[in-house]
Amino acid sequence: VFAKDIDVGMNADLDYSIKTGKGKGRFKIHPKTGQVFTSKAFAPGQTFDIMVQAKDNGRPQLSATTRVLVRVVPVPASSDNPPVVSTPIPVHVMETDPPGHLVAFISAHDPDNDTLWYYLTGMAGG
Repeated sequence: VFAKDIDVGMNADLDYSIKTGKGKGRFKIHPKTGQVFTSKAFAPGQTFDIMVQAKDNGRPQLSATTRVLVRVVPVPASSDNPPVVSTPIPVHVMETDPPGHLVAFISAHDPDNDTLWYYLTGMAGG
């Protein structure tokens, strides 16, 4: 989980915590980084949702809450072939693009018919 406070100094320091949700006792969150960790084993097919809060150190303290949904999927027995991304392209976003603006449509397939998961990585620059 990532949050950003536009304040400066100590007022911008954030603390993360898990507030409520079906998975509250099954996950831990690092109070400074927002990284969510498992604290128990899971079985495929289980679903958990937790509410995570980010709170600043300003006076008055302000906070925001978001829902994190976790779905446990089975690990494939084996995969002989890697997934193939149909059209790897660089993506550029204009600062004037409105919230909700579609910036890319990524398509991939797996020759072994494994389930594919998409993640945003390499978030240089914020």
